[in-house]
Amino acid sequence: MPTHISEILGLQGISHKDIDFVDIVLAPDTKLFLDPCLIEFGKTERSAKAQKTISSYFDRFYDLYRGHTSDDEKLALFEHAHEINATRLGYGNGHNGKAKTPQGMLDTFRLVPNLLRNGVELSQASDLVVFIRDFAEDCLSDMLTNIIYKELVDFTLEQCLKYGKETQEAPAGCYCWSDTTTRWEQYQGSSLVVNGKPILLVPKNIVRNRYYFTVDQFFSRIILAHIQNEESWIDAKGKAQKPPKKQLRKKYQGDRSTLDCAINMTAETPLYLPEYHRQLPALYSGQGMSDEELDDILY
Repeated sequence: MPTHISEILGLQGISHKDIDFVDIVLAPDTKLFLDPCLIEFGKTERSAKAQKTISSYFDRFYDLYRGHTSDDEKLALFEHAHEINATRLGYGNGHNGKAKTPQGMLDTFRLVPNLLRNGVELSQASDLVVFIRDFAEDCLSDMLTNIIYKELVDFTLEQCLKYGKETQEAPAGCYCWSDTTTRWEQYQGSSLVVNGKPILLVPKNIVRNRYYFTVDQFFSRIILAHIQNEESWIDAKGKAQKPPKKQLRKKYQGDRSTLDCAINMTAETPLYLPEYHRQLPALYSGQGMSDEELDDILY
């Protein structure tokens, strides 16, 4: 049986510089994850379309939590945002948190209303990874895969057409988020099917082996940098000096976890999060994976 999806497509002796997709193996899963920031800051029409769908979903997500709606309404939102294996990416074993089922997501996001009420104005998909405990790459990547399932199918079909690979009717039970109806809709159409299971090809420019945005990065880049500026001074030679971040972290964080500290300090200074959103495009510049890095992981 072929090892890589490129072999299924009839390609031989290739590397990632030759293709536009992640050359997944059919088993086991590869520890790569769809990255919402690489999608959001992408410069292609495909990225813009996917971002529109993602924004629609998370606008609905935050509207439900700001509106203190019922658990049933939230469960409906999570109904098709479960663990998915069609990309063969992620951990594939339920690792990295309990947000793998609708009820698990409901439990994981219980603190979202408190964060919003206390001035931590969450608004983007990436904010959940920064501020929600036990919610990281694998969980968000699975959510995104379901949300943009249609966009990933379209990309997959393009690649199949390019390489002359036949497709077939997609199995029942595949869902995607519709930014038009703002609800889950069953996908009906052609799909790449291998051994009776749908396979989604993923553009190589939207994956990372770990997210660059984390609570540690937010705390250091935004909160400690802000405090550095506030506590800077001019020395005897007239030069501006700043206290080192390591010293400030010890002073302001103490024995608290970085997450608890970031939540409390952001609640006290709500402008931290919008500032982070403004800086993310520049911070994420060049954070995509190179062809060589993907080769090292996949081959």
